[in-house]
Amino acid sequence: MFNIFTPKTPQLGSTIKFFKGGGRSYIQQLPALVKDEVVVLNAYPTESAKACRTVIKNLQNKEMGYHDYNLLLADKELEGDYLEVKEFARKRGFGELLRLASIIEMKANNLNKITLSSLPEAVKFHAHYGFYPDAKAPGTIRSILEDINLDDKFDDLASKASELLEYFYSGNVDVTRPDNLRRVNKFFADFIDRCPAYRSPGFSKGINMILTEEKLKANSDFYNNLFEKHKINFEV
Repeated sequence: MFNIFTPKTPQLGSTIKFFKGGGRSYIQQLPALVKDEVVVLNAYPTESAKACRTVIKNLQNKEMGYHDYNLLLADKELEGDYLEVKEFARKRGFGELLRLASIIEMKANNLNKITLSSLPEAVKFHAHYGFYPDAKAPGTIRSILEDINLDDKFDDLASKASELLEYFYSGNVDVTRPDNLRRVNKFFADFIDRCPAYRSPGFSKGINMILTEEKLKANSDFYNNLFEKHKINFEV
C-alpha cells in the first residue's frame, strides 16, 4: 500500500490532479476547506487496483478520516465499503467531504453509480447526500417492513407496511420482481424522508443504497454548491 504526497500543497480551487494506475484514476493531493481548516485528500489502491482508499489529512499530516471502496470498471460502479471519520474530527464535515470525493472518483473513472451497504444509524446521512434505498434480498425487505410496521411515530406508514407484508409474504408474490422492488424501495425512501434529521429510521438491519449518475445530474445545484463550499474546483 502506498500514498502520494508532494512537498507543496496545491492551492484551494486548483485543478484536480489524478494518479493513474491499473486503468484507474485516483485523486492526488486535492486540497479542500472544512470549516476554516485546509485539509488534503489522496486516493490510492490497496490490495489491488480495484480496492481503493481515500484519506483526508490535515496540513500536519494527521489523519481525519478515510473511505474504503472498490472501483468496478466492468460494472461501471463505485462500490462503497467502509467510511470512518476519526472520533475527534466528527460533526465537522469530513464525512460530507468523503462523500464528495467518491463522486469525483466515480466521474473520473467513467462510472455511473455509487453503491453501498448502510448501517441503520447512517441511513439518514447517506439519504441526505442523495442515496436511495436499493434493497433486493427478500429477507432484508421483510425485516425493514416489519420494523416500519412496529414504528409508533407514523401510523399511516405503519399501516402501509402491514399491507405490504400481507401482500408480499402471505401469498405467492415475488417481491424481487423489478416492479415490486421499485415499489418497496419507494416506500422505504418515503419512510426515511419522513424521519427527522435527528432520528434514525430504526431499522434492525442495514440496507443497500445507491446514487446514480442521473440523480447527480438532476440535483447538480445541490452537489455543486457543496463542492463550492469546500473550495473544490469540480462540477457534476
